Amino acid sequence: GGFDRHLRKVRQIYQDQAMKMREDVFAAFPEGTRVNAPTGSFILWVQLPLQYDCEQLAKDALNEDISVAPGTIFTASEGLRNFLRLNCGFGSDERIPKAIVRLGELLKEQVT
Repeated sequence: GGFDRHLRKVRQIYQDQAMKMREDVFAAFPEGTRVNAPTGSFILWVQLPLQYDCEQLAKDALNEDISVAPGTIFTASEGLRNFLRLNCGFGSDERIPKAIVRLGELLKEQVT
């Protein structure tokens, strides 16, 4: 029974982390951003309005030591260019909310 108890605890931790990051994304990213509400995982899929390029965002973010996964690496087609995958499994790292804010700033720079 210990393993099941552990899994329930870990699932709740990941769910809480994902919901916190989701709130941070909505606060920092452009209007029109959509984010899934995962159940049982710690991955967020972010859909930005069509004018945003998540491949460019990933390159710009990497220059600032922020790692994100653009949607284009998950498809063989040209789709998902405005999609981004974020990992919420990093716990209480205080750098994460700051990185989300910086990603939002980088996105604003794409359209100005």
